[in-house]
Amino acid sequence: MHLLPFVLPMVLLLLVLPGPSSAADRFVCDCAPGADADCVAGSNSNTGTAQQPWRSYQQARLGFAGLTAGDALRFCRGGRWQVSGAAEWVNGQCTAQQTCLVAAYDAPWSSGDEKRPVIERTDDGDAFSLANPGNAIRQSGYRFEDLHLVGNGGNAGQGFFLFNDIDDVTISRVVMENFAIGVNLAGSNPCDAFDPQCDGFNERIILQDSFVLNNTSQGWLGASSGSRILRTLFDGNGSMPTFHHNLYLASGIDPVVDMQVIGNTLRNNAIDNSGTCNATSLAGHGLFADVLIEGNLVEESLGLAGPGCWGIAIDPAYDFGEQFTRLVIRGNTVRNMGNLSIGTASCVDCVIENNQVIQQQTIGGTAIAVPNRTPGAGDAIGTGLTVRNNSIYYAGPATGVAVTSSGTNHRIYSNAIQGVASPGGGFACFSTDLPPSSFAGMDYNLCDPGAMGEWVAGTGDLTAWQGATGFDLNSSVQSPGFKDPTGADLGAVSGASPMVDTGSIAESAPAAFDGALRDSAPDRGAHEWRAGQIFSNGFEG
Repeated sequence: MHLLPFVLPMVLLLLVLPGPSSAADRFVCDCAPGADADCVAGSNSNTGTAQQPWRSYQQARLGFAGLTAGDALRFCRGGRWQVSGAAEWVNGQCTAQQTCLVAAYDAPWSSGDEKRPVIERTDDGDAFSLANPGNAIRQSGYRFEDLHLVGNGGNAGQGFFLFNDIDDVTISRVVMENFAIGVNLAGSNPCDAFDPQCDGFNERIILQDSFVLNNTSQGWLGASSGSRILRTLFDGNGSMPTFHHNLYLASGIDPVVDMQVIGNTLRNNAIDNSGTCNATSLAGHGLFADVLIEGNLVEESLGLAGPGCWGIAIDPAYDFGEQFTRLVIRGNTVRNMGNLSIGTASCVDCVIENNQVIQQQTIGGTAIAVPNRTPGAGDAIGTGLTVRNNSIYYAGPATGVAVTSSGTNHRIYSNAIQGVASPGGGFACFSTDLPPSSFAGMDYNLCDPGAMGEWVAGTGDLTAWQGATGFDLNSSVQSPGFKDPTGADLGAVSGASPMVDTGSIAESAPAAFDGALRDSAPDRGAHEWRAGQIFSNGFEG
């Protein structure tokens, strides 16, 4: 008997069921226009229990301030609030071990079809401002779950505003739309002299399983150590070319360490009046170490990405020295973006591996570029770059992988590239202006640049490149045999694909696009062919 189809729904159900309520929990219910037809409003003169809930957002805010560690403030499902005025949610009793929860509950009047409680700002204020006034006093241990936050479409409000040393905050299954910024990690004032726990940094902020939609400036802005952005949809955020982003990792002059962006979907970034994207969807600037960007889908509709609509770009842009140390960009699908799909600069000991990069437009540009922009004074010089096991399908004149300008000890191995050249050619599998001594190795790559294309731009075909450098002696010019490029599947069409079992044993990525370990004869490209697999994505591995 196969239990898996029955077990998974039960697991998912358990994940979304509300936790138990304590006697000290407080409940709030209002029925502003747009609330569920069955909604019954509470009163601020009530006791704040589930049977006698409070009514207003402002009463809820004051009630939250009085919670003890481990307690909750709950809004009724199907309820709706129209809010103006103060938005500070502050509680000094909560801790990372005993969090304070702001979430939803099923009111006694509910019939079972009620949606998330809706908190709608009628002014330019925030939905939740986690910021005590004045100098920073450390706050820790907040959870927000199962809420729907709506801004007024202006240029000031934020879904969540984190300021003045806010730690250990988790935001789960929350919709935030129509603000200026969905989530803003905004730094800190100097620490209050009477708070020895304060260090002036927001840390360990988690956004997961949420929806960040149609915010006019940024979907997410900021960065903090130990933070996570997981399995969230960013759609339609930003409205200005170049400066607005679905997701913007921005640090100050202090390094951010151990941040992860995993399993998210980003689309419709910074759409202008013509319906076109002209800004980077996932951007990052500043000082970072050990950042992981993995398993994300970054895409635009075919034909609606302008040249500046980049996919993933982690690079310097500020007026202080910037560096990205041990950055890993892994297992992402970047599809139909502008003239750059994946790029970084000032990156030290960084890895770009197992990505699928698909470009059906003839917009030109580069699939993977390092550096993607010239570092400024004080910025780090990129060294020790590894580009391996990426699968690239590009239409029109373009470059597959470009490693140029500076740095040493670079490695380029086991990539699979298909150039769909225009009649005039113009496709290059690789591009570099560095001497061979800048590379620790380059081999086992597979590329079809088309009849008029080049193996390395300006150098000619593979034979010429091998003779000039001694690199790519085990590489080959062949069509990779991708399964379905237009359907975003760059796995092998069959076990006879030239990608299968032909990658570098020593230099290929240990795991493939789906996270499963590669076998003893690794494939070129992002995927690993498995004969006889039950699931097309190799799930059974």
